[in-house]
Amino acid sequence: MKVKALAMAGAAMFIAAGATADFTGAHIELVDDADGMDTWRVFIDFDSPTDVLLAVGGIPDLADLVFTSDTDLINDGGPFSGLKTEDFPATGFTGARDSWVSIGDNLGFPNPTDYSPGFAGSDGVTNIIKGTSFSEGNGGWFNNAPGSPVSGESILVAQFTTASGGVWSLSGLANWQTGAPEGFTSSFFEVAVPAPGALALLGLAGLAGARRRRA
Repeated sequence: MKVKALAMAGAAMFIAAGATADFTGAHIELVDDADGMDTWRVFIDFDSPTDVLLAVGGIPDLADLVFTSDTDLINDGGPFSGLKTEDFPATGFTGARDSWVSIGDNLGFPNPTDYSPGFAGSDGVTNIIKGTSFSEGNGGWFNNAPGSPVSGESILVAQFTTASGGVWSLSGLANWQTGAPEGFTSSFFEVAVPAPGALALLGLAGLAGARRRRA
């Protein structure tokens, strides 16, 4: 199930001049809904396979990174209530239903995704991802292997698992390049899981449209 979610391609910061490729938004996909849980993946979208994603996060005076949910995030060991070694690709997660963030789909160990100081407990002291929300005004997660750029038209940046029917949203900045090493662009995005009632209305609207086309 692929869900095109709210996505705004506002250029909060534009440094690279003469760009010929563009950020086009973000989307979410439901990859597993078994066992009373919903597992969603978040993707940042571009219109060129050579576009490079550098980081996802917040930048002062531009936009914060904000995640909110009406139910706790879950990993394969239980509620996502703090830093656990399996919760992040960079520390070697093992469960298919874990909640984590990433730059790209290289999910092996060691993982090239890293975190700004303090984000998600990466300094060993502060746990920002906890329970039903996290936010970051100056940082986030990024590709820490510049010699191996992550490029493509649809780049994986997160997986979130909640109890079935959980409603959540994620917004922030995607920092990216057109393939040229000079400068970067920060584009705002927002994705959200609709409430079950909204999904039902969307389904009815689609059915009605199909009937009109057949008439």
